[in-house]
This record gives sequence, structure tokens and C-alpha cells, in this order.
Amino acid sequence: MAPRYYATNFEAIIVETDRSLRNNSGVLIKEDGTVQAVWLSYLGDDKVYHYGLATSNFHPILNEIRDDKIPKLRVLNVEFGTLTMNQAHHMGVSEAWIEKVEAADPERHQLLKVERVSSYHDCGLNEGDVLLTLGKKLVKSSYDLDVMYKNDFLDAVVVRKGEEKAIRVSTVPTDDFETDHLVIFCGGTFQRPHQAVH
Repeated sequence: MAPRYYATNFEAIIVETDRSLRNNSGVLIKEDGTVQAVWLSYLGDDKVYHYGLATSNFHPILNEIRDDKIPKLRVLNVEFGTLTMNQAHHMGVSEAWIEKVEAADPERHQLLKVERVSSYHDCGLNEGDVLLTLGKKLVKSSYDLDVMYKNDFLDAVVVRKGEEKAIRVSTVPTDDFETDHLVIFCGGTFQRPHQAVH
């Protein structure tokens, strides 16, 4: 299989209509004209999916641009998946934490689990860790990861192999994911693979 890009750690907006399957790009707006999401195409295993990406995901970047700054964001170099409360309980998350999640978001009860960790950078998280807090903020969805954008290090609470642990995690600058040099040798072009190519 050829290398391919796929988006990670984002909340998708799905529109249940045939029109959503035919449009590769665009915007989703409210009746008053406010843009709610950007409509994009995402590559799956063998299929292209069309989802909306909420504009709230862009706010940290747009705020810096408005302040005449070049955005310098940092991220955790891992891929997260979601867990139901039942799955989280089986992985060792205590009733106290489950009650905190349910109280914080009465409609969606979920936590994030580390699915993949980058081999380029050891951030302190391991595959299988259930993330409870990041920077003292309860993490219920990818929106709660926004505390990572401006911090080199963050305190986190995870459940690792059934035990609750307080750890310190490190972020990486998104500049590290860009191609800034390449080598052309004997007819081949070589560069470090892009972060999201698998």
C-alpha cells in the first residue's frame, strides 16, 4: 500500500444527506451566515470521506494571525482514539473519574486512549494509556487538548495498565513536521516523511 495522509485527533461533523457525498470542499454555515465548519475530504483505508472540521479548531491559529504573529503551535505527538465509559472502566478508570466525566458532559461520556505514539519523539505517553487530565484540565474529547498548543511540558493524569499515574508529557513544535530540506542523489529525492504519512 502506498503511503497516505490521514487526519488524526479531530472531531468530525457529519451531515446525513446525499449532497454531503458529492461535495469535496466548502463551508457549513448557520442561518445568520456564521461559518461553523470547513467541509473537507479525508482519506480512509480505501475510501474518501467528507467531514466538517469545526472552526473552533482554527481559533488558536487565527488569534495569532490577528495579533500579527506567525503561529507557533505545539502538539502531543500521538494519535488518540475514544473510549466509552464501560471500556474505560475495564481498563482501570475509577468510578470517581467516570462520575467526573459524566458530570462534565451529560450528553457524551467518553475519554481518550493513546492509540499510536510517534517513534520520532518520546512524549511520555504510551500506547494504551487512558488520558484523564492534561494541564489540570479534564480531557473528554479532542477539543480539550487545546492546552497543548502553547506549552513545552504539561502535567497529565493517565491510567496505565490499570493504575492511575501522574506523569509529565512533552509537546513538539508543529514546525518539526514540515519539510525544510531534502537530498537529491543518483536520481532519487530523499526527505524525512511527513508526520501524518503512514
